[in-house]
Amino acid sequence: MNVFCKAAVCTAAGLLAFIAPQASAIQVSVGYDFATGTTGLKLVPGQEGELAGALANYAPAAQFGGFFSSFCVEASEVLYIGGPFNVTVSNSADGSGPLATRDVLSQGSAYLIERFALGTLAGVPFSLGDTTALFSYTNAASITALQQTIWFLEDDLDVGANRFDSLLNPIFGGTLKQDYTGSTVKVLNITGVNGERLQDQVVVVPNPVPDGGATIALLGLSMGGVALLRRKFAVA
Repeated sequence: MNVFCKAAVCTAAGLLAFIAPQASAIQVSVGYDFATGTTGLKLVPGQEGELAGALANYAPAAQFGGFFSSFCVEASEVLYIGGPFNVTVSNSADGSGPLATRDVLSQGSAYLIERFALGTLAGVPFSLGDTTALFSYTNAASITALQQTIWFLEDDLDVGANRFDSLLNPIFGGTLKQDYTGSTVKVLNITGVNGERLQDQVVVVPNPVPDGGATIALLGLSMGGVALLRRKFAVA
């Protein structure tokens, strides 16, 4: 099924598409929650790469049927229910068309996605000037508002304004659209069976893999070297 990002939200349209598996370090399958209009991703077993364990970063409210909920970065590209699809992890959307340029994720979008994944957006006002419309993970209007705000912050589609102004403005002020420089939230650049660019998704990634104590070991070697130098100069 073609999930096409339109002015309302990533909307399901067309026929269910099953794509043949392709060799890749990371692959995902795509799902869709018709009740809320939420797109979801599921890592293909054995093809998780650096995203292994990503589902654990999402609160139960931000999951459905084994998929973790994700949001579109570009409004003009399509995504298909099914898969698997190949994924490259980056900090920017890869654009579309012959003159496309990469667009680094904004810090406002990253903050919203991280809050969404943690399950802490519930109860946050999402309608401009209306403090009675509160975000709910099971409410399609809430999901639509979040998707539209991400498009607004990415300058990808003019949908009016930041719907989460009461949350974001006190934190970021006029810097909402500045480039995100953290490492918790990433953009998944997704490609199809023939290498065609598909709709990029923004997700919360797992914590960096521990280095097995290598850093501590190197620090120990460095301190040992300092001690030897001190002894050498002391003897001299």
